Amino acid sequence: MPRGVIATRRLEGSLSWRRTSKTPCICIKKNDTWEWKNINELSKENFEKYREQISEGINKLQCKTSETAVHIKYKYIPSPTEYELMKRLFNYLPNKHKRNFMIEFSNTKLGTNVCANCLGFAIEKKKCVHHDCAGLCEGCYEFLHDMCPLCKKAQIVKCPICREDKKRTEVILLKNCHHPICHKCFAHSAEAKSLIKKCPICRNEEIF
Repeated sequence: MPRGVIATRRLEGSLSWRRTSKTPCICIKKNDTWEWKNINELSKENFEKYREQISEGINKLQCKTSETAVHIKYKYIPSPTEYELMKRLFNYLPNKHKRNFMIEFSNTKLGTNVCANCLGFAIEKKKCVHHDCAGLCEGCYEFLHDMCPLCKKAQIVKCPICREDKKRTEVILLKNCHHPICHKCFAHSAEAKSLIKKCPICRNEEIF
């Protein structure tokens, strides 16, 4: 039976977890008493009797489990020797292929250190106003004006809140997802004491 939960008339038909396993059990009536029974051990008669409660209960348990599950993301970091090998192999490629690779694999260890525009080394790459830009080195970023030299897109983006077109200087680019929010909408949220805490597009919570 679930830890600390006694089977009663009120709980009849409800599902919960067993104390020693992750198999759901259901509160059933047996003779004039109630008990917790593993759903895998139900008789045919009881399964038919509690079919609807079992179906509904399993759906609720699955939703509850998915809400509390911890998602762990792993990031592979190559060893110095492996990284050096990748750089040497990369240097044998024609410049056109290098740019294509840096755009496609911009989030890799090598991709974060090579500017896809000039193919020079970049300590830290900066993206234009568009979140799917592969990123530019400091030198190339200084020449970023009305058009990105890398992704060839105009530096105008639509704010997801007010739906107005904004220039690069009129938006805040959120951390990680790089989606934009215009200064006006962000200021309004602060004035309303309801500061934006999630990206309105991808719901990313690490925005600053």
